Amino acid sequence: MADANFNNDQHLTDPRSGDAYPDYTNALRTETLGFAGHVVLVHGDGHYFKLDKPLNGPADGVLANFTRVETFGARNTHWVSATIDPNNPNLFEFQARIVPANAR
Repeated sequence: MADANFNNDQHLTDPRSGDAYPDYTNALRTETLGFAGHVVLVHGDGHYFKLDKPLNGPADGVLANFTRVETFGARNTHWVSATIDPNNPNLFEFQARIVPANAR
């Protein structure tokens, strides 16, 4: 999946021009609201590491059980590790892993 441009995080003048997935985003919001566990969306596209909670609920508060991870890519090739710890209330932990040969 490409970047869904949650909450116009790409700072487009017309945010609708970058929102290619409004039906998907709305369905993701609905499903996340109805799910008691944690939801993680991993995608590429922007090719920069990004870890955030970009999905708002119906009252504009952030959905705490939704996390987005955007991976590295293109000329910025590194990787992301994920740890799942059922004893951690956040469940998931992500860490950017830099490949020294690809760093400047």
